Amino acid sequence: MNDAYKPPQDTVIARVRTSAGEIRATFHIPTRHSFADHLARYAFWNLTNVTLPGTKEPAPFFSLRMASALVVVPEAEEGALHLAPLHGPAEKHRIACLLQRFGTVTGVIELLPATRVSDYLTHHTGFFCLRDAQIGSEERVPVALVNAGALVGVSELPPQAGG
Repeated sequence: MNDAYKPPQDTVIARVRTSAGEIRATFHIPTRHSFADHLARYAFWNLTNVTLPGTKEPAPFFSLRMASALVVVPEAEEGALHLAPLHGPAEKHRIACLLQRFGTVTGVIELLPATRVSDYLTHHTGFFCLRDAQIGSEERVPVALVNAGALVGVSELPPQAGG
């Protein structure tokens, strides 16, 4: 019998874009922990109820290498993701990200005032949050988490009219 302590967990269903296709899976996150922090914490993610590209029946378990994930699109409301807020005022920057073997993701990143996007991404590892994200030309989502390690490049875009 395994008596190891297992902390309470929340589940987050998400779609993970990889160079091999899209995976839909359930992540198990310690209660009240940041989803973005959890993504960056482990070299392999232990996922359940996983639908792999080209399959219809979900696999009960799949271990996915974190570095292979290009974009993660959670299906949960943003509040359930416990994304860390900035400590202080934020400036919004609309950016376009070119990802290896994937294409482009655009969206809004929030940074501390006077922080350049290029400076932030130079020192950022793991995943960063884009809000009001456009994935390629096909899909708009409220939140996308982008793997900074998969970036080919990034460009700051002019603000959208009315926003």
